Amino acid sequence: MGTLGRAFYTVGFWIRETGQALDRLGSRLQGNYFFQEQLSRHRPLMNVFDKAPVVHRDAFVAPSASITGDVHVGHGSSIWYGCVLRDCFQMQVWGGNPARFLRKLTEDEMAFFSQSALNYSNLARAHAAENEKELDATEFEKLVRKKFARGDGEHDSVPNLSDDVLLDKSSKAS
Repeated sequence: MGTLGRAFYTVGFWIRETGQALDRLGSRLQGNYFFQEQLSRHRPLMNVFDKAPVVHRDAFVAPSASITGDVHVGHGSSIWYGCVLRDCFQMQVWGGNPARFLRKLTEDEMAFFSQSALNYSNLARAHAAENEKELDATEFEKLVRKKFARGDGEHDSVPNLSDDVLLDKSSKAS
């Protein structure tokens, strides 16, 4: 990163810190009317100076994940909850805290990772589709499942009710 870029980064850092300090000061001046809103300041994508992560638009990145530095996340990838992803060496296993080199990957492990990646990609796609639903659609599905439940009352799951049945019932209800 050039000198000018580093200067802009530093000035931006100063402005952000000044804004946060003013926010804290204003909160303290409110006295008994002080209210601190609990907002998550976590950002899943974090750049390190000029090295920013690149994420494909069809990739799933969980809100609590951290992708830092020069990382490229491709089509259909999924970065799950609590995952920390950084640029690292390929085909190596690192572990521990602090991390240290353990060994190189074997051919069997590389083949397993290819199949596992496909499985996780399918799981991430299903998870994203389920979480994209609006509140009204989710509440309607809960009502339909409850109405047509054929259980013994001990549990709330309906193993024989598929999404096709839900769609069929919703079209009749409309």
